Amino acid sequence: MDYNTIPAAILTYNVRKKKKNPPKKNHFIANIRINNPEEYQKYLDKVDEVSEMYDIEYLAVDEAPQILEGNWKYTKSVLIKFSSKEEFERWYYSREYQEILKHT
Repeated sequence: MDYNTIPAAILTYNVRKKKKNPPKKNHFIANIRINNPEEYQKYLDKVDEVSEMYDIEYLAVDEAPQILEGNWKYTKSVLIKFSSKEEFERWYYSREYQEILKHT
């Protein structure tokens, strides 16, 4: 089977260090290389439905980002904002998301 490649990371950080107890920001970044479009389409067919159950916001989905350094080996990049790291974990580790993740 020809799997799609999706290196991903969750970033949790403070916006302003000078502010007392600044709110933490939580973003999920995925760089996707689609090797099997039919299998990946199964993921796309369900991901919005699953994601609507959580407090998330898609900030960017880009199939042609401007690469400033290095080689870009991917088909698209996705940037998602989460209200908290806990909300990210609820989404990512949910039964529903894990079920569709197998199509990536």
